[in-house]
Amino acid sequence: MIGDKALDFAPGERSRYSNAGYILLGLVIERASGMPYADYVHDRLLAPLGMSRTSYGGDVSSESGLARGLMEGPDGRLREAPLVHPSLGYSAGALFSTVEDIWRWDRGLESDRILAANSRAQMFMPEKDGFGLGWLIMDTWGRKDIAHGGGGTAARVTRSSPAARTCSSFPTIKA
Repeated sequence: MIGDKALDFAPGERSRYSNAGYILLGLVIERASGMPYADYVHDRLLAPLGMSRTSYGGDVSSESGLARGLMEGPDGRLREAPLVHPSLGYSAGALFSTVEDIWRWDRGLESDRILAANSRAQMFMPEKDGFGLGWLIMDTWGRKDIAHGGGGTAARVTRSSPAARTCSSFPTIKA
């Protein structure tokens, strides 16, 4: 499917965010590690950071107690988004988390517990289009902001400059 598609531009010439790229990355991780992607993420990233309330899958029924996303309806008004099983996003998303665990993730990105310093520097170094490795890096009123978000009914995570020690997560809503 992806391999049949022609390149939009030569490698290194430009960059463009692509969920398909993250799905391929998940397959590479599975093949290289010999583990299912969700297990790899749990064992190598979530558990070392103490993120005990973050996982893939889970109960997505209306009785589950999950916060519901909002989306714009055909009439332009906001309405509750349909419950969609997160596994559809595979390695391009699909995590359930809590505010506390998102804070643990943010602090973990500033430590050597899951990434070496040179990997962090590369991850937060913007390319020509402002994207680092999975993050949009932007200057907001003289402050470096680092963000990643979903375009559906998910949430966006924004990290302000490490010196500010702030991290926020909020629903993705088109208004």
